[in-house]
Amino acid sequence: MTAIGQVVVHVVFVNTQRYPTDLTDSQWAIIQDLIPPAKPGERPRSLDMRQVVNGILHLTVSGIQGSPNGPSPG
Repeated sequence: MTAIGQVVVHVVFVNTQRYPTDLTDSQWAIIQDLIPPAKPGERPRSLDMRQVVNGILHLTVSGIQGSPNGPSPG
């Protein structure tokens, strides 16, 4: 949620792109209980843990590619 003056804008992200490495519902059902819950008294999680795991799997399988323009100067 972002406040712009007196207007409040709600931003909703919907995962419309599926990668071959994304977990199926049955795979997620097996591992979701292995992800520890957010710690009590701390800030609630703002990320969907399934999407975090999907991102880790995607990077693990595809690798982290360098910039298509070569190394950055500096």
